[in-house]
Amino acid sequence: MTEATPGVFKKVGGYFLKATTFVAALNLFSMMALTALAVFSRYFLKKPIPGDTELIEFMMAIFIPLSVAICAAKHQHIAVELFVERLPKKVQAVFSIVATLLIMVFYGLIAWESASYFLEESQSKTTTAVLLIPTYPFILPLVIMGAVVVVVMLHQLIFVNIKGILEK
Repeated sequence: MTEATPGVFKKVGGYFLKATTFVAALNLFSMMALTALAVFSRYFLKKPIPGDTELIEFMMAIFIPLSVAICAAKHQHIAVELFVERLPKKVQAVFSIVATLLIMVFYGLIAWESASYFLEESQSKTTTAVLLIPTYPFILPLVIMGAVVVVVMLHQLIFVNIKGILEK
């Protein structure tokens, strides 16, 4: 969130960001611990953990979308500004607005299609091969990530891009 963010949105966004960061960090730690335990169990005890790969895949399906949402909220995504920084300020502002709108469309489509896929998979009752875990709940992080990025980009569009143009 930026300094231009109204108080209520900043508080709610801050709480959401802290909760998301905690869940992502806990998930990453669990994934690393399970991987280490699986390697130890397989090579030293000669007893592999059944379903360890499935669990790690599901943890990655949670961790990666949450990490993308966190990066978008903190504005820590990768940007290459080699070409754009040489343009006049007004052109940079227009370019930023267009890029933000394109990002919103892209992540909006991700959220929409993921929600559609979630509904389809929830009806099919697909499970994993070893642990028989239903797969559809692990599509929800993609829906959440897409929605969060759209909201963050809308915030950036209103409070950063457009407000910056109006103030100049």
